[in-house]
Amino acid sequence: MDTLLTSALLIVAVLLALYLCLILLPQVYRLYQVWCWRKHSDKIAITYDDGPDNVTSVDLMNLLDELDVKATFYLVGFRAERAPDVVKQLAERGHELGTHSFSHWHAWKILPWRDYADAERAYGVLAPHVSPTAPYRPPFGKISLFTLIGMLLKKRRVDWWTSPTNDTDDDFPDVQKTAAEIIDKRQPVILMHSHHDELHRREFMLDMTRAIVNQARAKGLKIVTMQNLTNKPVGA
Repeated sequence: MDTLLTSALLIVAVLLALYLCLILLPQVYRLYQVWCWRKHSDKIAITYDDGPDNVTSVDLMNLLDELDVKATFYLVGFRAERAPDVVKQLAERGHELGTHSFSHWHAWKILPWRDYADAERAYGVLAPHVSPTAPYRPPFGKISLFTLIGMLLKKRRVDWWTSPTNDTDDDFPDVQKTAAEIIDKRQPVILMHSHHDELHRREFMLDMTRAIVNQARAKGLKIVTMQNLTNKPVGA
């Protein structure tokens, strides 16, 4: 009986250790990535998740044209199927495009191989405007070790962020003060969203974009795409 109990506990311990490796090792990689970004304190990258759509993404593209800024967009496959012309416009206007999975599932709530298959599906949907080695940003910032290794083996960057603006909330802080805090702390990778059904969120995101760009330029910072943040091209 004691032998059976010991064996069962050992199996549980091994499974727990395996689970922790699948979950925690990618977060160690994330910490290393952020450390590398922070060495480039004269640059910031403005990034947008969850698009495209036919309203928010278009308003944002027009604002970025006005500000003469190129950004990095991580696009969701099922939304790209609904707005293919917007994907084409983003590419034609010179923005860097990456993927953000097809279904926007939380990687820790599904099986690892299902997460990887969903991430791969997005590349097929977004072609030809997103290359096979385009960067990947995991939904909710969560990724399994299985998917991380798969992306790196295909020479794709896996990009997180350092500063969210919380534009998916409903109660927002002062735009100018928030932008100043981000810039003063030299946050290298800023996260916003290019899909908002709600007008108040869309307006906050657009106001934050303008404020961050203006304040970054006032401080002499360069606004770059993620590809140019560390001068490392996709697939390198």
